[in-house]
Amino acid sequence: MQRILQAYIRPMRLSQSSPAMLREQFTTLTRLVPFLYSICIITAISLTLVFSLVPDAPIWLSKGVPCVLVAVMLLRRQNPHSPSKSLISLS
Repeated sequence: MQRILQAYIRPMRLSQSSPAMLREQFTTLTRLVPFLYSICIITAISLTLVFSLVPDAPIWLSKGVPCVLVAVMLLRRQNPHSPSKSLISLS
């Protein structure tokens, strides 16, 4: 089982031979993160709207969970990791 999992994960590993490739991958991922956070926030707001239309939905499900998700996403978005620290840890 472990051998099958390793065969699946092996092609996804980052190449350690090229620092330029690592920097480019990091730059690309850094550009995508705000978009992904925006998608998560929109999804949480959509969940709030959907669950608020159901009269039997509990408050924690209709308002609590989406509000917590939005708060976490906004906090994470305001405190991004420093690129220089991440690049140092990659090398």
